[in-house]
Amino acid sequence: MLLSNDVIDVLDLGASANHGKRKISDIANSALLPVKYGQMLFRMANHFRPTSVLELGTSLGITSLYLAMANKKTPVCTIEGSPE
Repeated sequence: MLLSNDVIDVLDLGASANHGKRKISDIANSALLPVKYGQMLFRMANHFRPTSVLELGTSLGITSLYLAMANKKTPVCTIEGSPE
């Protein structure tokens, strides 16, 4: 994703409420967690073993993967306002 030149139409429903076309690499550079924080989320989900996970504002879905990989039997529901 960091190397992708693909452009998608983004509807940002967060605090800035922007919309328009952006490169996936630009989104990844600004929205992805540092690896150490993704690993921390994985360890927390692995330790606490939640029965379900809800993520609001999924963006590219990388954080969802950290949470889902902690326990493959735990359902992870993600909600993203931008249809792209």
